[in-house]
Amino acid sequence: MAGAKLKWREYLIELLVVIIGISIAFSIENYAANRKEKGEELLHLKGIVDDLETDARVFEEFAGYTENTLKYTRRFNELIRENNRTHDSLNFLLLRTGWISNYEPRDISYNSLKTSGGLDKLSNFELRRKIVYHYEHKVNDVFFQNELHKRNLDTYITPLLLKYSDFTSRQRLEADFFDVRENSNIFSSLEGQLSNKVDNYRQAAKFTKEILELVKAELSNF
Repeated sequence: MAGAKLKWREYLIELLVVIIGISIAFSIENYAANRKEKGEELLHLKGIVDDLETDARVFEEFAGYTENTLKYTRRFNELIRENNRTHDSLNFLLLRTGWISNYEPRDISYNSLKTSGGLDKLSNFELRRKIVYHYEHKVNDVFFQNELHKRNLDTYITPLLLKYSDFTSRQRLEADFFDVRENSNIFSSLEGQLSNKVDNYRQAAKFTKEILELVKAELSNF
């Protein structure tokens, strides 16, 4: 009986050793997997930070570019309502109204994360939700205004630019910018669009900086 009890005790000890060994192996494996996932998450967040920093800077720059075009367009609209304008000043300003300053956000890291099905790798659920909302919704106003502006230029402004681009054209001088004067409402509309674009670029820079600070705060926890 004593020998049987001893054997059962040995079996129990061996079983416990096996269980403990398996548990340790699983723990090590889980630790390694979690560390790998954390490393991948860190790389994704750093990539998003790089993109957001570029966006915040370039949005501000393009707000300035668009503001310059708006300045020329406003002056152009003032001159076509005056009687003492000159052809050269109109031609110069008309060319400036056709400047395009469009920028689309750098979403390389976000799209790479999304297409690989890796959004779940962002462990902070609230931050993940805000990043998705930023890229999928908040920047849409910038896309919309850029598309509206480009369509307006292609339809109305570019044909006039091509017609009046030759400073030596006698037809241009004799026409006295008739098309421009007759379509002054087009340039008034263009002025409004450019004003909206400036506001949208500045707003885009603002909320890009906000989400950037949130991502940087998350990085500081690693």
